Amino acid sequence: MDYIRAMEKVNQKKNFRTMNEYLDLVSTEIYRKYPHSSVKGHKKQLGYVLRWMKDDRLKIIGDFSANGLEIHISLFLK
Repeated sequence: MDYIRAMEKVNQKKNFRTMNEYLDLVSTEIYRKYPHSSVKGHKKQLGYVLRWMKDDRLKIIGDFSANGLEIHISLFLK
């Protein structure tokens, strides 16, 4: 669940305006822990994870607000 931890860390900063910028920040955060792949590689993998994630317990909601794009992540345990 390193992706979720990285997302939560980026969400606390709330200094991103677009989804692309958000993915860059999360990918950079993941790259710091796993430098074996490039930031671009992590961003591509993160895109796949978000696109194909069909877990009922994980809910990702993106909203545009005055502060930019806010992503809210909730983990529901069964």
